[in-house]
Parts: sequence; C-alpha cells; structure tokens
Amino acid sequence: MTRLFEVPGLAVEPYEDLPFTYASFQALASAAGADFKEMAREWIVQAGGALETDKLRFDDYPTDGLVRGLNGARFVLLARGTPDDGERAGLRRTDTMLKMGCRAMMIARRTDLKILVVTSHLPEPSSRAGRILSDLHGDIFDVAATVGDLAGFRRFHRHLTETPAPDDPLPSVWRTEVFRQPELFDEEPADA
Repeated sequence: MTRLFEVPGLAVEPYEDLPFTYASFQALASAAGADFKEMAREWIVQAGGALETDKLRFDDYPTDGLVRGLNGARFVLLARGTPDDGERAGLRRTDTMLKMGCRAMMIARRTDLKILVVTSHLPEPSSRAGRILSDLHGDIFDVAATVGDLAGFRRFHRHLTETPAPDDPLPSVWRTEVFRQPELFDEEPADA
C-alpha cells in the first residue's frame, strides 16, 4: 500500500481494509442534489409543465432544463434543494443563494427566456439569503419551494397553464419589501 507519509515502526496501516464503504460529505450532497433535481422536474410536471430537455447550457452556465407549459410558454429551470428537511436546506444558506443567484444573473444576460427556480425551502424573510433572493427579482421570473409553498405551486401552475401566459411575474412574497428589510440585529453567520 502506498502511503503519503512514512511512519517509523508502524507495521500495519491503521484503518486498512475496512469492512464497510463510506461516501464523503460532498458525494452525499451531490447525490441529494441530483435526487432533488429529479423531484423538481416531477413537481414542474404536476404544475402543468413538461421538460423539453435537461441538457441546456448558456456558455459556461448549466441549467436544470428547458420547460414548456401547456400554454406554450417556455422557461429555463434552475433547481436547488434537498429532499431532506433542515434549517439550512434549499436556498436558506447565503452561499447557496449567492451561487444560484450568480448563475441566474448570467443566464438572464444570455437569453430572453424567463427563469423559474424550484427549491426545497425558501429563505426566511429579511435573512441575508432572503434579501439576496429579493434582489434577483429582475433576473428570476419566479421561485417556489416544494415544501410548504402552496401559493408558489399555484403561481407556477398559472405560469404554465394560463392562456395567454402571464407576461409579468405574479405577485409573490419573495418580491415584497418584507424580504428586503434587514433585521435590527442581523448576526447571521457569514457562510449561512
């Protein structure tokens, strides 16, 4: 066995030939993300859309698909979330919101198609992630959560089935001032 470091006097490598396999945190996170993307695509179908393709890129910026509604409207799909429920799931983390937001802005610069974001969990109003989401109101047509967001599902259903399709985004809480107001004591961790 090749080792990174030689250990004098050590005859057997510790933890050699473990009887089980394990996956790294990143591998588990990637698998959970892939599972959620499939859940988001199914959620879109339930809302009245059909996935035209899941292989759509705008230069260096991949998407999670191109969606066509029953009304013929077409949207770019971005899906970010997890099948698990946790206080930092979905778009609740500032770093996740920043990554998704950058991708949405760059895609919006490269296409006239509207962007729909499906997440497992929306950020809390007036959290850093919530304020970032609200700041993206010009780049993202709409965002909805698969968990606890019936109003979001209904908006998506209208976007995908109403004839003619709405030209402008429907009113939603993530676009309101409540998402833009910093809390008096905003001591959220920098990476949250």
